Amino acid sequence: VCCSQAPQAHRERVSPTMANNNRSRRNRDAPARLTLDDCDAAIVAFADDPAARVSFDDALHVVLTSARPTTREEVAEYYAKVAALVRTADTEDEWKLLTLALVRRRYHAKAPAAVTAACLFTLPVRADQTAEIEDTINALYDVISGPVGEARDFDAMRDLFMDGASMGAVGAGPDGEGRGRVITLDDYIERSGPWLVENGFTERATRTEITQWGEIAYARSAYEGVNGVTGEVFLIGVNFITLFKVENEWKIASILWRTETGDWPVEAAFD
Repeated sequence: VCCSQAPQAHRERVSPTMANNNRSRRNRDAPARLTLDDCDAAIVAFADDPAARVSFDDALHVVLTSARPTTREEVAEYYAKVAALVRTADTEDEWKLLTLALVRRRYHAKAPAAVTAACLFTLPVRADQTAEIEDTINALYDVISGPVGEARDFDAMRDLFMDGASMGAVGAGPDGEGRGRVITLDDYIERSGPWLVENGFTERATRTEITQWGEIAYARSAYEGVNGVTGEVFLIGVNFITLFKVENEWKIASILWRTETGDWPVEAAFD
């Protein structure tokens, strides 16, 4: 009895001190916690590295086969890998696979649910902004399009642009040395507005690619112009559009456009 009770008394006397010492030692040895700012920095570092951009299948493979991170640096690296996967997901099936992959990797003790949540919720928000940018571009096409005799809503067009926005058409010119002219939005409305109503014209996007960095966006938008009387496509080219996010709205800051020629086909704008 004495032998069995003594160890118990001994444990009661020394265990609080030992526990405190063990906790202190663990706190000293544990790496500093990774903040969301650190995670966001990992995403930016990935975005700035063209060599790190891969296909969805490759990004999925990297996440599924990555080792368990044990240091602060490894967690940041894992976060960037998850960010790469989120950025490359496009179809519904890819998003399903992405979700399953992240659920499978939950055992990462130092890459907890906060990492997964941040990728799933902050990055898709950025993707949604790309959709908003494209909505602005499509609204521009819509506002100048219409049949013969239909008045255009140029007040709505003005709402799409920043104050002081510029527009311009460029081309090779008769001598092939290049020619262009920059005008204001009001210049465009004054010169082209009556023609749009009298002749009828529809401009529609055939391909749009958008690059966003913070509150700045740049878009290449291929277009085709349709004759309002015959319905034939008579104009093909590319709009180069710069947009700013102002008071939570994407506004057009400038547009330059060029029609397609034999030496500069539309496809070359997206190479």
